[in-house]
Amino acid sequence: MNRVQRIDDRGDEEVYEGGDQVYDAARTYVLLNRAEIEQYVKIFVEDIKTIEPNLTDVQVDTRLEREFANWFNDYAHN
Repeated sequence: MNRVQRIDDRGDEEVYEGGDQVYDAARTYVLLNRAEIEQYVKIFVEDIKTIEPNLTDVQVDTRLEREFANWFNDYAHN
């Protein structure tokens, strides 16, 4: 039998360590792109607009990107 030889990397693995900033960005991206989370995004936006009613849409988007993942984690565990 003539079988194509497999690539043998001897089980070596590469681990990408992007740090907390990359992890937080990925977590936020996943959360903000899930239909199941939309209701919580609305709650978050209502909460921050209650505290700061004059926020612009750009400021709301910035706060979503920076704060939503941690807010959601706290909200889910309380």
